Amino acid sequence: MHQQYRIVLALIGVFISPDALVWTIHGLIFDDSLAFRCGVVIVTAMIAGVVALLNLTSNGSR
Repeated sequence: MHQQYRIVLALIGVFISPDALVWTIHGLIFDDSLAFRCGVVIVTAMIAGVVALLNLTSNGSR
């Protein structure tokens, strides 16, 4: 996978995470367990994905 695609995918993940966080908070406020669970899963997956994608772009040198 080219480095540009990794950065673009990480950027998409960064923009999706706040929406999922809002969905999670909505689930907490309105006692919607499905929205809360899905929001937590999406936020966790997006954060892990962004970290993994951006770590793959580094080559280990500082």
